[in-house]
Amino acid sequence: MDETQRKELARHERQTLRHLGRIGPANRDTATRYIEESRVVGENSVNTLRLKAYHLELLDRETNGKPWGQLGRDDLLAYLKAIQAKDTAPSSRARARQAASGLLRWLYEGNPPAWVKLVLGDRKHRKSGGLNVITEEELRKLLTCEDLTLRTRVLIALLYEGMLRAQEFTALNLGNVTFLSNSLAHVTIPDDAPFCKSGGRTVSISLAAGLLRQWVKVHPRRHEPDWNVVPLVGSESAKSYGARLTYQGVYSAIKHACQAASVRRLRPHLFRHTRITHLIAAGEPESVVKKQSGHVKSSRVFADYVHMNQADVDRMALRELERQEQSRLARLRGLSVQPIPHEDPLEKLARLQMELAAAMRDALLAKSADATPRRGDGGRFRAEEG
Repeated sequence: MDETQRKELARHERQTLRHLGRIGPANRDTATRYIEESRVVGENSVNTLRLKAYHLELLDRETNGKPWGQLGRDDLLAYLKAIQAKDTAPSSRARARQAASGLLRWLYEGNPPAWVKLVLGDRKHRKSGGLNVITEEELRKLLTCEDLTLRTRVLIALLYEGMLRAQEFTALNLGNVTFLSNSLAHVTIPDDAPFCKSGGRTVSISLAAGLLRQWVKVHPRRHEPDWNVVPLVGSESAKSYGARLTYQGVYSAIKHACQAASVRRLRPHLFRHTRITHLIAAGEPESVVKKQSGHVKSSRVFADYVHMNQADVDRMALRELERQEQSRLARLRGLSVQPIPHEDPLEKLARLQMELAAAMRDALLAKSADATPRRGDGGRFRAEEG
């Protein structure tokens, strides 16, 4: 852990204590115990604990300091109404709801009253109206945009193919990259990476291997004696050029990339979400996807990615009904039955995934061919033929 990471960690800790200190006396001890137990269990990163403390402060303020054990249905409805009235992103409102739900589940030892599940929702039975994934066209625009720097394209490609959380990406160093061949690289996430809740792992990079090799060869700090602990992608700001990125730095880079490529505003985590969705839809074994993405075998979150198949099932059912109705109508009229041309949605998504991979590979190879690496750059990061 370098100095930048230590400062970031300390800042989150200070903010967590500040939020807890602003909670009223009736709920302050309860909030402190809840946060400390979450910390001991180890399921949450320091940043997640900070966000929890913030939303607990918000819950205490919007319910006028009423003891949380005495909250009723009307109190929670008033809280949700106040959150809805704020000019915040949908994801922020969702986190506020989740924070209240987690607190009450903990407060009632896993068995909250039925009205809590009705008002806040039950994660186990949560339904979704469809996944918000990045489209093929959006990915292609981002990776081929001429206005984006090589640094930004590497960031986007690794977030997508490596299924990296933003905080995992910020922990990567040059020494965490190993090239096995010209088209395959391993990126190792350190076990002690701060803010990372699933520990270390190694992800295989193939689509972006050429782009990653090109970046390593021209990295501005590649000749430093301690190059192996130099951030893989550093900050580009004037005050801290080359220093380790923070989550805000990753978010800002994605925001500017979306503006340059003329695509909608995307969150860093959506690249991970999209890649997992594509792999599941393409029929990859769940155990393999979990190993690559860093989900534990018993993770309930992973099931959220599977619900996208429900929409496909609905479309297939409607398509089958359409075929039956057309066949019945043709028989009544004495006509020959002409099959309706169709494509299985899962097969279509798998085909699109392969087309996207081919398009990414072609774009990255074209970028690599145009680049002219500096002399003497290949010694330190020469690929190991394997």
